Amino acid sequence: MRSQIDTTSVKRAHRYQHIRLITTQLAGLGVTLAALEGIQENELSDSIDSVRGKLAESIKADPQRAAKKLHEAKNKFRFKA
Repeated sequence: MRSQIDTTSVKRAHRYQHIRLITTQLAGLGVTLAALEGIQENELSDSIDSVRGKLAESIKADPQRAAKKLHEAKNKFRFKA
């Protein structure tokens, strides 16, 4: 069986679902990190901002590794929408 949905729409939907999945995972990891660091609920938003800074510092510390990982991810997830 074949639907009449064009390939571009399917790829776009798949890409969107994958972005949602990764975003949800990142949020969960950020909350878990906050819990491990002893962050209180009222400090959670600031803690997530801090995580963003830690990620940026990690990329700045080894930009070649980050660029390599980005290239690998682009090759792994090819969405031509």
